[in-house]
Amino acid sequence: MGKAWDISLGDPRVVIAVIDSGADLDHPDLKPNLVQGYNVISQGAPPPQDDNGHGTHASGIAAAAADNREGVAGTCPRCKL
Repeated sequence: MGKAWDISLGDPRVVIAVIDSGADLDHPDLKPNLVQGYNVISQGAPPPQDDNGHGTHASGIAAAAADNREGVAGTCPRCKL
């Protein structure tokens, strides 16, 4: 991934949609990159808080923040989720 990051770390104008079990909306690796989500199951309310961890994991792979001394870095750490 280092060579790819030499080219780009992503762009905050890019929003990645993760269709999954939600996301941990307070996770320190995700919080800086989260935009308002939508809960498809409950027609928008309550917020799309992850209920089993899978969506948080998938979101982290896509766009966990980098250089924050927490957890991991996503493949596109400057993109939004």
